Amino acid sequence: MDESRTLRRAFTGNAIFSLLSAAIFVLGGGAVASGVGLPSPLPLQLVGAGLVPFGVGLLWLARRDGLTRRNGRIVSLLDAEWVFATAILLFGWPERMNASGHAAAIAIAAVVAGFAIWQWAGAQRILETH
Repeated sequence: MDESRTLRRAFTGNAIFSLLSAAIFVLGGGAVASGVGLPSPLPLQLVGAGLVPFGVGLLWLARRDGLTRRNGRIVSLLDAEWVFATAILLFGWPERMNASGHAAAIAIAAVVAGFAIWQWAGAQRILETH
């Protein structure tokens, strides 16, 4: 059995979610910004643009040989940073978005946290040989 299968699936799911989010933020930034109470779509578009290389990188990792625990842990920590940044945004600047924006940010952070946990668990299944 391939010990890296769990991590590969987690990376693939995270990549798909990230790339779909990127498309929504970049192409529909105006509508999304209006719906969540942001005065400008630019922050969403910039986040979306940043998600593109992240998602592509995850797809690349998911398909390469030699996936390591370190790969899973690094991506898990990056996802944990997203969750932490969301908390800072919501608690530090609660007036930046409306209630729908808060709900959307929390929902996205919950999905990202799920990927972080899934990836960490997948990384733990990989046997390291030194």
